[in-house]
Amino acid sequence: PRLYSITPAGGVLRIPLTGAVTRLLFPTKRFVDLDKTVTGGRLIANGTESYLFLDECQTGNLFRLTSAGDISRFAHLKNGTGIAPCDLARHPVTGEIIVVNYRQTQRVSSDGSTVTTLNFRLPHTTAVLVEEDGADK
Repeated sequence: PRLYSITPAGGVLRIPLTGAVTRLLFPTKRFVDLDKTVTGGRLIANGTESYLFLDECQTGNLFRLTSAGDISRFAHLKNGTGIAPCDLARHPVTGEIIVVNYRQTQRVSSDGSTVTTLNFRLPHTTAVLVEEDGADK
């Protein structure tokens, strides 16, 4: 994956990535459960001067990214369906992360230590929104 910063004047700067990142050119299914990011994906603010992102490849991981470009695995998702995750949202009050793919929805604790598959399935889900009143949508 590559990360860029855009200045207010419109300049584009590449941020060098370090830590749990690999430089594979052609990611394949053999990288399921790899503890390093392969392709990068959707990025959200974590509320603690860092960001969280899903790996679009099927590594089954949620990663933390600092503004300096350091990447670490935040949580390992229970990706029993074999489909890469599609979207994520952070609950603004609890800090929990909701992750969806086409066949399941998962809740990740605010510290990344617990991943729970929720007991409902929304077929072909591609996006998630978490509202401040606590209702997950």
